[in-house]
Formats: sequence, C-alpha cells, structure tokens
Amino acid sequence: MRGRWLLLSLLIMLSPLVALAQEGASISGVVKDAQGSVVPGVTVEAASPVLIEKVRTSVTDGTGRYVIPDLRPGTYTITFTLTGFATVRREGIQLTGTGVTTVDADMRVGAVTETITVSGETPIVDVQTVRRQTVLDQEVVTAIPTSRNSFAVSVLIPGVSLAFSGTLGSPNNAQDVGGSLGPSTESLSAHGSRLQDQRQAVNGVALSTMIGGGWGGGAVPNATGTSEFAIDTAAVDAALATGGPRVNFIPKDGGNRYSGTLYGSYATESFQSETSVTKENFPAIRANTIDKNGDFNPGFGGPIVKDKVWFFGAFRRAHYDKPIANTFVLPSNLSPTAGFAACKAGAISCDQGISDEKMDNPVARITWQISPRNKFAAYMDRAMRLRGHAMGSLTDPATGSVVWHTPTFSTGSAKWTSTVSSKLLVEAGFSYNRERYDNVYQDGLSKPYGSAAWYAGARHNDTAQGTLWNASSAQLGNYPDKYNAMTAVSYVTGSHNVKVGFQDAWGP
Repeated sequence: MRGRWLLLSLLIMLSPLVALAQEGASISGVVKDAQGSVVPGVTVEAASPVLIEKVRTSVTDGTGRYVIPDLRPGTYTITFTLTGFATVRREGIQLTGTGVTTVDADMRVGAVTETITVSGETPIVDVQTVRRQTVLDQEVVTAIPTSRNSFAVSVLIPGVSLAFSGTLGSPNNAQDVGGSLGPSTESLSAHGSRLQDQRQAVNGVALSTMIGGGWGGGAVPNATGTSEFAIDTAAVDAALATGGPRVNFIPKDGGNRYSGTLYGSYATESFQSETSVTKENFPAIRANTIDKNGDFNPGFGGPIVKDKVWFFGAFRRAHYDKPIANTFVLPSNLSPTAGFAACKAGAISCDQGISDEKMDNPVARITWQISPRNKFAAYMDRAMRLRGHAMGSLTDPATGSVVWHTPTFSTGSAKWTSTVSSKLLVEAGFSYNRERYDNVYQDGLSKPYGSAAWYAGARHNDTAQGTLWNASSAQLGNYPDKYNAMTAVSYVTGSHNVKVGFQDAWGP
C-alpha cells in the first residue's frame, strides 16, 4: 500500500498539468522573441487596484511559460520586462471567476526605457481547463428581476434547475418568478445530478451543514457583499469531493478609497400578469406570484490602513409576501367547517392566505496584508428571517399560532494565503455554518398549554374534510453545526504544476 501511494505521488508530480486547480483566477501565457523563440527569465507583473498587495509577480521558465495564480476578480495590467528587451505592457485584462486567462507576449530587443503598450481585447475564454464554469457578476445579478440569491440566479444557466425545496426529499415547486422565491433554501441540480452533489463555498472554503451528505444549508449570502457568483456545473477540480454543481461566493474586499453602492427594489401584485388557478368552488387562487416584495441593500468599503487593511460591509433588509396555494383567510366568528362551506357557496369572501417573510442580513469582510507575501481575510455573514404567522392561517391571521424564525443562520470563514515564491503558494482556511429553526408560539398561545385559548389557536387537521386550519405547531429544529478546514500547497511553473492538500469537516 505504501508503495502504491509513492508511485501515485510521483505520477502526479511528473504529469504536465497546464491548468491550475485553485480558488482564484489565474493568468498564464508564453513569452517569445521576434523570431518566435521562447524567452525564459522574463519578469511578469500583474497589477490591479483590486489587489491589496498591488502587484503579483512571476518569472517565465525554460519553455517561456508563466502562471500567476490566485488573483481577485477585476481589471489588470500585465507587464513583461527583461534586460535587453523593450518592456511590453498589456492593459485592460479582465478576470472573472476562477478560470485561466491566457496572456501571451512578443518581445523584441530595445532600449531599457522603451515600453510597448499592446491594446485590444484579450479573449476571456479559458482554453486551459475543461471545467464548465459560469460567472454571474454584480451587473447581471442586479439587472435580472429575481430574489438575488444563488439558487434564483443559478437556474439561469442552461442545464441547471432547482432539484428540491426546503427539507431533504421534499419536491420543489417554487421556481423563482420576479423575486417570488425570496430567501428560501433550495438545492441545485446540473444536468440531472444528485441532490447530495451540491456544494457551496465562500472564496473556496466550504460552506454547508452536516445533513444529506453536506449539501444542505440555509446560507443566502448578501448579494451586495458578493463580487461574483462562480458556478461550476461540470468537470469540477479534484479539490471538490462531489461532481457539483458548486456555487463559490467571491466576496468584495474593499479598496484603497472609500466607495459605496446601493440597491433597492419594490414590487406589488400589479407589477405582474395575473396567474391564477381554480380550486373547487373557491375564488381564483394566485399561483407562483407575489403579493408585494422589497429589497434594500446598501454596501460600503474602503481602507482601514491603506495598502494594509481593507474592509467591506453590507446590510440587506428584504421582505417577500406571497400567496399560499390552497390557503384562505376565513372569518374568526365561523368554525372552519362553516367558513369553508360559506366560502364555497360564495356567501362570504375568502381571501387567499399570505406568507409574510422578512430578512435582515448584515455581512462584513476584513482583508489584511500581513507582509508582502502573506495575506489574511475573514468573512462573517448573518441572516435573521421571520414569518409572522407561519404559512398563513385558515382563520383570522391574528390567530396564527406560530412565529417562524426560518432560519436564523450565521456563517463565517477565514483564509490565509502565502506566496512563498513566484512558484510556491500556500493556503489554509476555516469556516463554520450554524442554523437555528426556532418556531415559537405567538403571545397568548405559549401558555397555559391545553387551555381553551391555546386549543382554539393551535393547528387542527380535519381528516374527514381533508382540511387544515391555523398555523403549524411550534418546534425547535436545528441543523447540526458544521466546521470545515482546508489547507493546500501549490507548486507552479509555466509548464507544470501540482497541488496537494486536505479538507476536513466535522460536527454533530
């Protein structure tokens, strides 16, 4: 067994891997001279205002190739320098997601002070990896009328659909329409993949709970605090234990100047076409629509210490009121049976029940450039959700028995990266995910248990009529907390690279 592992390790190290498996974007290319011969020893610098360290550097190897890994999304200027050759500068290189962008250079003999600036678009197609990744940036997430969570935007990718909703094994019927999904926790499927294959991560550090093989989690990261959603749907790298899909939230870092952004939206039922179905003799039921929703999502960031410590914070307050299928509000002076009969006969009006969902979601990130080669970043996301009367009520809404906190969750991650040299990158990260489903009785129903007032407001199930009324029962149902740790070492040359490391997850 020992010999097998040694042989496997040698084979991996000797394999001419071109693509680098890591959690940031990469720039790679070949440098040649005027005669088309490769040029080793060229210093390649990638500079961008999105880098707290300002510049990342590499050197071409004996085949003229170079790789600069683990770069933040943004616009870069690439500079190629070598004594005896004119300096070559490529500007406006746009990086997104975790793909590899090819930037080649042709150098010619020239004066030391001579600089050649190459203009023109650089193709952003990743021709070095087989991974299928779609990057949805802030411009896309803001412009499309959805709930602005990973589940609502990921289904815009061909081949991706919602697999399940809510609890494990519960079929989904809640495709987002104009923001109707709200902050719900769903599960994604890519080309028919299994429910258990879904994974979420923040800056490459895993984020999920212990249920269902690790797919679960109510994490709905703050959209304004997120720079990009990078969604892998096929051929994911070996650092992921499952086949995906994987959603990697790439958070904003801040910058060397103070800046902010503000997102707001509001809509009512009059903003949509009417979609309704008929149930027996009841009035038309609105299906898969909204009653009203709104989203207020400002963000602000900048330097705590220029070129040393950056911050970015965002706050989101959102509400999603939507009709509930087969649920009606009946007069409280009638019993449920009499109320249903009067509603069917048209003797009284019976409005459709409304699920009132609210969410407060603060998020914060700190990035610290400890030294020129060492960087540390910490991220904290917390969301508090509330439903005033769970799934509406079949009687007067005031008698809905339960207040749902569904869920209150907090997630956090920290990651340290060290560029030991232009060829050696070391990473270590930690994250946790905590969710609480505390559904409690409304005031007046919590005690005394079993009293007439409690019984009148508690949930009832008439099996003969096939009807339910009042809200569901109180419960304390929590997903197990989960903790994740990872570390990796990447050795990168222009022509070859290898990455080794481990991931561990534990929890009750």
